[in-house]
Amino acid sequence: MAVFLATGVGIVTLTPVHAQALPKADFSWSPNVGEYQSIDAVTFANGAEIRSERDSTSQRCDFSRLVSRSPTSTSFNDTSICDSIVHINAAWPSAKNAKVAIVSANCGGSICHTYSDYYVVLIDQKNLRISQVGTAFIGPRGKPTTFGFTFQGSEIKQSVISNLYGGDVNDLGDLTATKRTYFKGKGYVHDKFNSRFLSFVGEHPESFMEDEVQRKGLVASTGPNNFRAIRAALSGPGSSGLVDGRFVLMEACQKSNCDSVWGAVVLDGFTGDAFAVVLQDRTTEVFHYGTRPLDSGVDRRWIDMLEAGDGRYLSLKDGRLLLNRP
Repeated sequence: MAVFLATGVGIVTLTPVHAQALPKADFSWSPNVGEYQSIDAVTFANGAEIRSERDSTSQRCDFSRLVSRSPTSTSFNDTSICDSIVHINAAWPSAKNAKVAIVSANCGGSICHTYSDYYVVLIDQKNLRISQVGTAFIGPRGKPTTFGFTFQGSEIKQSVISNLYGGDVNDLGDLTATKRTYFKGKGYVHDKFNSRFLSFVGEHPESFMEDEVQRKGLVASTGPNNFRAIRAALSGPGSSGLVDGRFVLMEACQKSNCDSVWGAVVLDGFTGDAFAVVLQDRTTEVFHYGTRPLDSGVDRRWIDMLEAGDGRYLSLKDGRLLLNRP
């Protein structure tokens, strides 16, 4: 199947999501303050549970990983969190009856001692949600990263993460701080995220494909035939979420052909740029197109998160996506 795509979403105005500091948090936590903590397991107020494990039984992760079980199940399933080190750093109000837990992951080597990837696990609309926050570096002294939460019963009401240092620097080389705001049913959103894209978070790629306004640039760039081919490749079961509070990653496979064809539509919540990726089993070819060239410094995170299947992974070389086998 040959698929050709160049995308465009025709953004007219940008409306950033502005994070507001919590006036009085029920629970606050900072990775830079106090004694380092690692918790083996956390049971939540709704009966769900998470654990940090390291063994060879997982088919998806050869390293440390976070596993979870629902309130009605006795078996644990792998989550997407997998790295050399995966620690549950905090649980509130306790590890036996938690409303929220904070998880960090990093490569474990000396190069990783200054940063980790952070996730927040909480109860949202009665379900356990694992929400990716993003990469956080150790910031300037006296300006620690702070996770703040308020609750209504056992459910999250509001959460703001302030002084999050994602690696961007100013002209003098100082790390610059950003904020993340939690939106119920969506996840943590960067304060530069264009709010018009919030409606796509948690939706199937078809929500983009059927949107007559948002798809205009895509249809104009690809033509009707190629648009239909991409739409068909993403016509089966799917899911979506936020990556680093910036990208909306909407993945799906082909209806009645899920094991052979799958891919994603990706929206850049800062700029309005869009990308489409289609992969096929038994080939290393990747069909990928977008409104701007791929940038490893910017796009690496969503590329890493895109499901490649069977232990394979995607890499970027000379502006092209490559499908690699371990």
